[in-house]
Amino acid sequence: MSRLIKTESFLNLDNLVNYSIILFFIFNFISRDISNLFLILLFFLSLYGIYIRKIIFDKFDKKYLFLVLTFIIYLIINNMITGGKINEIDNYSRLLFLFPLFILLKNTSVSKIDIILICQICLVIAFSIFFLNHYPSNERYMGTSSSSITYGNIVMTITIVLLYNTFNVKKTQIILLNILIIIFGLIVWAETLTRGSLAGLTLALIYIAYINRDKIKLIFLSFIVIVVFISNSSISERIYNTYENISSVSSFELMNSTIENRSENQRVAYILYALTQIQEKPIIGIGASNVSEPMRIYFRSNGYLVAQSDHFHNEYLDVITKFGLIGFILFFLIFYSIYQQIKKSKFIFFRDISMLLLLSQLGFMLFQSQFAHHQAITFFLIFLYYTLSQCTKSSDNRNY
Repeated sequence: MSRLIKTESFLNLDNLVNYSIILFFIFNFISRDISNLFLILLFFLSLYGIYIRKIIFDKFDKKYLFLVLTFIIYLIINNMITGGKINEIDNYSRLLFLFPLFILLKNTSVSKIDIILICQICLVIAFSIFFLNHYPSNERYMGTSSSSITYGNIVMTITIVLLYNTFNVKKTQIILLNILIIIFGLIVWAETLTRGSLAGLTLALIYIAYINRDKIKLIFLSFIVIVVFISNSSISERIYNTYENISSVSSFELMNSTIENRSENQRVAYILYALTQIQEKPIIGIGASNVSEPMRIYFRSNGYLVAQSDHFHNEYLDVITKFGLIGFILFFLIFYSIYQQIKKSKFIFFRDISMLLLLSQLGFMLFQSQFAHHQAITFFLIFLYYTLSQCTKSSDNRNY
């Protein structure tokens, strides 16, 4: 009888959702394919939970769902008008696809997940796999991702959460453990050679400094330590050469691309091309499928020695160029509504983590089209939807 009760407890909906979220996070650093299985399971568990518990949406839920649905419908219509392929806008559907999870977590008695412990485990796994399978190597590390930038941003996201916890926990052993694991995370991140993650880290550190103004000297010292660490890591030379490489882009003619300045040339070329397209079609954009080939023709006709791409390595340029001002305004309103909900939350821990996730992601988007990568956006959204759901719960999470 006791064993039957334990089995039923293990298999109840709340526990299954919790276990699936935990395993989704962990397997992002072991096997992307397995993490996707838990992603699918979360979708169906969420729909089932909403149905059997007859959950009623509140004001924010309706507003957010309306914005997301409007955005997705607009993308579909835009795709039809511009003759695009549905797979080009597929990743944006994750905003809607994962929304039931947010609703279920917000409106049920799902027990709290130890976010800090999960982040610690994930970075230890990431470092262990890196050390066993990649070190030493001169190749850029990709981890379990299809892109080094995606993996670098995911690792940096978790590192930022542990940085926050280090300044807001009192137990010395946890602080020391966090510092060690943060070092592991920075080592793995440095091997991805992903400079764009520094934009997200910078915004996050500003927020951490703001909410911990009484510890500003300690935060400043930590910032110096991080700078020194990065300056002596694998990515240091790539960072040092950034200014020189930008300077070598001669009058924005982009006819002198080399191995050293290729990344900088690409960014400049993408910006120039995007601006020409925005001027031509500012309202509805050029369409998600009309980027790569026209870009190639534009580069060749101007003598640019730069490879074309199907996205602009900048989410904001990506949205406004492909979907016009209409798409960009809807995109902005979605994230602004999330910000408004976070800002008014009184549940300090989840409010701060949600804000850090949002700020770091907005920083990453300056140098990468996050919605062009399934893993990048699902990892972010599940993390954000979980913490945001706890921000808006009626139960008291303040002492978490």
